[in-house]
Order: sequence, then C-alpha cells, then structure tokens
Amino acid sequence: MQKRNDRLDIATRTRHNKDELLRLCVVNGVLTVANQGGRGFYIARSQEAFDKALARKAFTRILHRDITAEELAAIKEAL
Repeated sequence: MQKRNDRLDIATRTRHNKDELLRLCVVNGVLTVANQGGRGFYIARSQEAFDKALARKAFTRILHRDITAEELAAIKEAL
C-alpha cells in the first residue's frame, strides 16, 4: 500500500496531497514561503484559501503572533 503525503490546509482544515499546497515556515522568527526546516504549515494555492485563512485568523493562531505586511505580501505573491 502506497503512503499518501497528505497535509492539512490551514484555511479549510481539509487534507490534500502536499504537492497541491504551499508550504510556509518560520525561519529565524520570519515567516517564509519555502520548504525549509522550522515550524511549518500548509495552505491551498488560491486567493480564496488565503482570504479564508485571514478571516479565520489562522496565521495568527499558528504563529502565536501577528503576521506582518511583508509576510502577507510574500504569501500572496507565491500563490
């Protein structure tokens, strides 16, 4: 049986194959769009998912801090 690489989308709280999602991680206290080590999470690659995550305050809840304007801009650009 082949193992699926499912990850949880923070916007919709549903599981998707990780290839369909954008990985975000915190490196040295800064949220980055990268597949590096560090505290990470996934979001669907759509503006709708981004807006839903903002409305649900998912970024703030996961990071335990407010998200900066620069970090928001980097996420929107990567979508």
